[in-house]
Amino acid sequence: MPSLAPSGLPFDDIRSLLGAMPDLPPSRTTGKAWLAAVQQQQQAAVARPVLAVFIARHASSLLTLSAAAADADEVRLAALQQGTAPAARACAASGLGLKVFELALAHPAPDIFTATGLDEAACAATMAYGMEAVAGGCDVLGLAGFAVGGEVAAAALGQMLLGGDGGMWLSTPEGELRQRQLAALARLGGERLDPLEALRRFGGRETAALAGALLAARLNHVPVVVEGMAALAAAAVIHALRPDALAHVRLAAGPDKGAARLAERLGLEPLLAVDTTDATGLSAALALAMLKTLAEVA
Repeated sequence: MPSLAPSGLPFDDIRSLLGAMPDLPPSRTTGKAWLAAVQQQQQAAVARPVLAVFIARHASSLLTLSAAAADADEVRLAALQQGTAPAARACAASGLGLKVFELALAHPAPDIFTATGLDEAACAATMAYGMEAVAGGCDVLGLAGFAVGGEVAAAALGQMLLGGDGGMWLSTPEGELRQRQLAALARLGGERLDPLEALRRFGGRETAALAGALLAARLNHVPVVVEGMAALAAAAVIHALRPDALAHVRLAAGPDKGAARLAERLGLEPLLAVDTTDATGLSAALALAMLKTLAEVA
């Protein structure tokens, strides 16, 4: 994989890597032919499937705009690390590798409503850290992320990349919480931003790391299945930078309303029809297991 060597302009380095992506013919199929095409092999191989989950933390303002408990990030991180989370158990049952990345929980990302976000160097460094998802080798990669309030950050990112109001990208049901989320997103306005600038200001560490993982997977000829709003928001950033950059990506399962709208805009159709909304990484693990079985028996 080309190195992310410092140039003094961190986002220029990211753009250089995007330019180095191997060409891949567009395809809407999902199966051994797609796997082999991405891997650039005659026969698809799924001997080393890996699920990578990124856990981050946002500023307190986003915590108050989430239905999740304030310590849900720590709880999910511990369960994944200890092997008790549903995704960890699915990996163990199906022979999948599992990598869990903690993204500086002790240092929440800057407040997207009052601060300027991560600085360029920090955002690029987080993307580079996300590239570690493919370190050590894998032939298929599953990606998921979680942060309390991350759904609002992802909606803000969708608003800045794709337009419309933030409600287009929210899945929160009607009620007082949704109204507070909409009011907060309305304060951000609708200015279209450069994709990497939007990621820096609104994405948070989980989305930046997931964007790096998506980029590294393409550079290393690794097919990817993504799960959830954070990973879809990361995919939206990569797609905005290079429209053909998601040919190696598939969606694990049918997402909720806001994520479904984003997936549709990106041309990603779900592989599975399962509801695993509250079990971070589970639908990606199940999709990896399906692809592993497909490569072995079909």
